[in-house]
Amino acid sequence: MSAVREIRAELARRELARRNYIDYLAYVNGEGWKRTRFAEYVARQLQDFVETDTGNAYDILILETPPQHGKSMNVTEALPSWCMGRHPDWRVILASYNDDTAERFARRNKEKVGAFGEILFDIKIGAVNRATEFELKASKGCVPGRLISRGMLAGITGNSANLLIIDDPIKNRTEADSEIRRTQIWNEWLSSLKTRLAARAKVVVIMTPW
Repeated sequence: MSAVREIRAELARRELARRNYIDYLAYVNGEGWKRTRFAEYVARQLQDFVETDTGNAYDILILETPPQHGKSMNVTEALPSWCMGRHPDWRVILASYNDDTAERFARRNKEKVGAFGEILFDIKIGAVNRATEFELKASKGCVPGRLISRGMLAGITGNSANLLIIDDPIKNRTEADSEIRRTQIWNEWLSSLKTRLAARAKVVVIMTPW
């Protein structure tokens, strides 16, 4: 393949990654990612969900599958960076069962913005750049987008959310069987997370069917 064809092919891959979430997953994850029917289905559902303006105050999409289906890789570790690329003023909140997992989710998205944000969407990491949160560099007079990631019960304040992803708030069977833990999580949704939602926000809830 000539150099010109290689350049054209690369530009085509970038354009597809901008337009289609499934192609974004393929582009940013490389050979370590498999394009399965499950991944394609989830990606199509997610893109349709975040792009459709229903007029509701907020919308909720629930994804429930057993472990080892790539839920986090195909959703929590990539969707925020794609949405922030397409909407550089979006605020994103990620919540999981503990702070260590929340930090990993933030890091994976920050890595994608750092490696691919500029060439795909003309975005960069801004002045706020911490383990569990980062902000985009302000451009074109818009308020810069921001992502924060926390443990489910860590307390999430000071940030609204155009996109909220709750990824496995229940860690294991013991927690699933605990009425106390379930009540704590429900109360956190009512008193904290739900109050953070911006108008017409999108909420994705990922659960394991214990």
